[in-house]
Amino acid sequence: MELKAKQRTLRQNAAAHIWFKEVARECLAHGITIDMLLKTPIEVEITPEFIKEMWRQTQKKMFGKRSTAAATSSQYSPVYEVLAKFFAELGIDCAWPAEEDK
Repeated sequence: MELKAKQRTLRQNAAAHIWFKEVARECLAHGITIDMLLKTPIEVEITPEFIKEMWRQTQKKMFGKRSTAAATSSQYSPVYEVLAKFFAELGIDCAWPAEEDK
């Protein structure tokens, strides 16, 4: 019998949204725009919604789930690690929010 994995927790969801905002804020502070991330010819400010979309696309590639609500609790850390590494290479270092930050 296959056990169904638990959905991501509300705390993980809250932490993810804090992280989306923090990464967007740090990108703005460093002058990083979407075109720099995507190598496109347009300049658009990075928003938490854009960071969330990056999360969704990464999660979909890794686990086949686009919705952040569909992710299991064990799938959040691997997605975060991939995106954190990507942003670290751009000089953006935003740790996953601690319990007291939520």
